[in-house]
Amino acid sequence: MSKDPAFLFYDGDAARDVSHMNRLERGAYFDFIQAQRKFGDLTLCQIQKILGKDFDSCWPAIELIAEKKDSAYYLDWVKTSISRRKHHCDQQRQRVTKRWAAYRGNTTVIPRIYLKENENENEKKGGVGENKKQVLLKDREEIFRMAVFDQKGYPHEMYLEFFNYWSEADRLGKKMRFEDQKTWDLKKRLANWYARSNKNYGNGKRTTRPIHEYEREAATKYDAVPQTPIGGPV
Repeated sequence: MSKDPAFLFYDGDAARDVSHMNRLERGAYFDFIQAQRKFGDLTLCQIQKILGKDFDSCWPAIELIAEKKDSAYYLDWVKTSISRRKHHCDQQRQRVTKRWAAYRGNTTVIPRIYLKENENENEKKGGVGENKKQVLLKDREEIFRMAVFDQKGYPHEMYLEFFNYWSEADRLGKKMRFEDQKTWDLKKRLANWYARSNKNYGNGKRTTRPIHEYEREAATKYDAVPQTPIGGPV
């Protein structure tokens, strides 16, 4: 799993940290934040490498507000923010995985449910029953992505194009394109997408894949029907 690309930046904490710094020291301070985000707690040798020739002039100001543990330095609020973000992402990942487990392997019935994103919107009044947990758009999109890329037999580029097209949200950002379809069978949609594509995926050649039973049956039925030449019977 790739590293989370973001964390919550507390500008108030940062403003208090740099209140005694000049502009050069403030630049070094934000270099320190970026390094801590990427590498974790930093040793003095690592900090010297990060700050380079500005180490001697900038480090004393940063050292005043940095925490130290086992010969490694860090900013406490940055460490706390990264930890909270990681906990939040782990919870989100568990939610998506749990939902996906209920639909895995069933490509006909994907959760095409339109629900409001406010989780308190459908709370039952009068204290009767449980609150209905909402399936957020980003969670439904992740479930759909996993369903698409879990399929076999097609090139990755085609899956990406297919997903990007059908996962496009409406103007209100509430529903994806595929959720507006009256019928939906993922395997058949992928087969039709592949058949109608004019692209040569891969190294200039159409990627071979197994023929599904329903495709073989449809071809057999088509061949069994007498074909009328263009312009009418001869």
